[in-house]
Amino acid sequence: MLAITAEILFAALLLVGVWNREKLIAFEAHLSDCLAKWVAGIIMRRRAVRIRKARALQARQAQQVRRPALHVVEGCKGSGSNRSIA
Repeated sequence: MLAITAEILFAALLLVGVWNREKLIAFEAHLSDCLAKWVAGIIMRRRAVRIRKARALQARQAQQVRRPALHVVEGCKGSGSNRSIA
């Protein structure tokens, strides 16, 4: 939709004679460069978010590995219960 609107605007400017063909080509190149930078920015931000989430997940997993788990072990026979938490 945006491309169609831009093409209509360019055609109107050419018809009116405000712009010549060289200015039009230069402006189209500028717009495509701006669009490419905009898309690249979106991709880079999404990539940065993905990397940040992956690092946070790795940090959480590393914390879980370091934290010792509670183990169920066999207790003493005379204690009334055969299991205790160490």
